[in-house]
Amino acid sequence: MGTGPACKLAAHYGEKVPALILLSPFTSLKNAVKSLLGSFPSILVRERFENIQTVKEIVCPTMIIHGQKDTVVPYEHSVELHANCRGPSKLVLPPEMTHNEFAIKADIIDPIASFLATA
Repeated sequence: MGTGPACKLAAHYGEKVPALILLSPFTSLKNAVKSLLGSFPSILVRERFENIQTVKEIVCPTMIIHGQKDTVVPYEHSVELHANCRGPSKLVLPPEMTHNEFAIKADIIDPIASFLATA
């Protein structure tokens, strides 16, 4: 599931959601397009998922993993989302991870296991 729908569902179901894990999320669909293609193409995008507002409604523990070498969605999107989380949140920024290339155990599995053990 994408981060936009995942955030919407977590916000909608509130305390019924035990935890939320986001991998390389964007602050908004428009901002993601702007980061990738520039300002003009982002004008053509209809906003459907404004995660930066939605995270303010999420109360469950939230983990955000985003590679520092991501050139599709810059990791600054995750830094901003983390800063705006309403509930408890953890931010993991693997230094060598890109949008599609990562060390599955070190970058994904180990951080998630640690998060779930404490969530």
